[in-house]
Amino acid sequence: MRILVAAALFASSAGAAAGPEQTATRTHNGVTCTWRTSLGGLATCRRSDRVGYVVVVSHRLVMVQTETTKVRFWRNQPTVVASSSRVHDKLATATETHDAITCTWTARDGGGAYCGKADRHGYVVGVTQRRVWVADEGDNLVYLVLQP
Repeated sequence: MRILVAAALFASSAGAAAGPEQTATRTHNGVTCTWRTSLGGLATCRRSDRVGYVVVVSHRLVMVQTETTKVRFWRNQPTVVASSSRVHDKLATATETHDAITCTWTARDGGGAYCGKADRHGYVVGVTQRRVWVADEGDNLVYLVLQP
């Protein structure tokens, strides 16, 4: 069931044509993020050259997958929150929020972006030119992979 939901999420969040549900697409530091209103709001980020992994964050889950929709990481957002801390990045160059999902672009690690729920609870997921990572609500790294 999870894989089917993940595939449906990917299809709705990373389709080639911009549908009427799309709210915004922004590119900074070589990473493009798109916010959509589907499934209560979600953001999809990836390298602008479309190489490597795709990351998705919504109010319900965080996910990392390949271009061919192979899910590498999947976690539901927690219902009980341990803390509300977030990444503190002095190299942040832009921040934008849509549908209660906030993404921040950074010059760190060759350029990248990280996204999480705007209320600062739950997981935060990041994608840079070099790697993809997920941190939990306690700022503990729970997933890290190098870009191919």
